[in-house]
Amino acid sequence: SVAKHIEDRELEYTIYNNLALNHRYLGEYEEAIDLYMIVLEEREKNENWVTAAGVLNDIGNTYLYMKNYKTGVEYQQKALESLSNIDTLSSKALSIKANTLNSIGYAFGELDQNDSALFHYYKSLDFKLKINNLFSWCNTKNNICILLRSDPEPCIDCYNELLDVQYELND
Repeated sequence: SVAKHIEDRELEYTIYNNLALNHRYLGEYEEAIDLYMIVLEEREKNENWVTAAGVLNDIGNTYLYMKNYKTGVEYQQKALESLSNIDTLSSKALSIKANTLNSIGYAFGELDQNDSALFHYYKSLDFKLKINNLFSWCNTKNNICILLRSDPEPCIDCYNELLDVQYELND
């Protein structure tokens, strides 16, 4: 049946995506990118913009692991463009957008472009609050605190705010 064929194809691309993720964790970055590209082609062909954005962010993150920050950011910008094809963003789409912005912030931080890094981190925080993902919010806030480490007062304020939120989470 057509439904069974679609389910099988979906499973196939989920497996490709998981294999790509495993290759990335093993440091086999080119293999990961090759598999992600297979998944991306299918997602874009079917105009599945949310999952295409997720794959684009994964490709970008793979380039960040390779310390190829410029190419990583290019793919992450494409992820944000993919999401712009959607009128109303689901919580999954907002999560991908938040994580993509966080990754772009990280890349700019590694490139010592701290103003751009902070801009993207703060945008990421906004989306993480919209979907009420406080655990992920804390991770991004920690990235901001690390970026501020050369300026003691804002850095301490940042960590105090982070601690306050973590105390709230543990209550």
